[in-house]
Amino acid sequence: MKIIENNLIEHLNEIDLFICSSGFESRSKKVALSLSQSLVAKAIVFHMSDTYRISNEHLSLIEEHFNDIEKIIYPKNAPLDTFDIFYSTLKNVSLLNNKAKLKTVIDISTFTREILLILIKVLSLPTFANFDVKIIYTPNKSYANNSKNAWMTRGVRDIRSIVGYSGLLSPSKKTVLIILAGFEEERTENIIDSFEPYHIILGKPSKSDSITNELSEIADNKYNFIKKKYEHLIVEEFEFSCISYENTFKSLDKIIKKFAGFNLIVSPLNNKISTVGVAMSALKNEELQVCYASANQYNIDAENIECDYFMLFDLNF
Repeated sequence: MKIIENNLIEHLNEIDLFICSSGFESRSKKVALSLSQSLVAKAIVFHMSDTYRISNEHLSLIEEHFNDIEKIIYPKNAPLDTFDIFYSTLKNVSLLNNKAKLKTVIDISTFTREILLILIKVLSLPTFANFDVKIIYTPNKSYANNSKNAWMTRGVRDIRSIVGYSGLLSPSKKTVLIILAGFEEERTENIIDSFEPYHIILGKPSKSDSITNELSEIADNKYNFIKKKYEHLIVEEFEFSCISYENTFKSLDKIIKKFAGFNLIVSPLNNKISTVGVAMSALKNEELQVCYASANQYNIDAENIECDYFMLFDLNF
């Protein structure tokens, strides 16, 4: 559901728990600053240690807006520790609240894909069955002035399966790598070269389910680069959604059923909404492994312009 910025408070009304992340992109603070503190019973901001100066500035603005917000620092590139921190933080919230349903709103805009997947895994556990979760996302309508040469990340530190999404891989089966392509072709190349898959299934965002036509064109160019380079490995192409996690889930469901006899590894490399679709698919299909390539450098100087609306979804486990 698309919500105009000025209608957010009226639409959400009272919130039991609000969760956000303070990142280097200006949109990391947009939802938080659009809410009214008087309507939020508890707010938590997750903040990565050893991060950029601009991320700390965004954190300060969020803390100024919510006087009593709880700040949780989690470590960089330590996913097991992050899982434990998320679990203990949310369990404390659950223990202090006896509501049958805890209205929880999570701004997923600037969590890394790995951290977002870990957070969703934690929330899927029976301990948090009383959490009534809504996710909200602020799309960017441009990246680095929509330049075809725009880059978001450079370098790959390492490639790992995501905690909670290790899958059920068998040495007797051949590996199929499912890629939800995005803007980061270097990351995509590193993932493909690392896994040396038997087959690749390459996905791109459908034009009708992209945030803007301009972003769709950039994604097409980067998709075609990967397609040309790895043409000999690609056995199937598909389209997924950047505006509906349910539609991405449905697209993946068809592929998983079709290639059930293989080891299946999926790499979400597009926006956070499609990443949520991957998370929900992997939670349903435990044989599916989700992988992540951590970046060495983010382009914090790129001029990214956020949309003047939000996307809001119910997260139904």
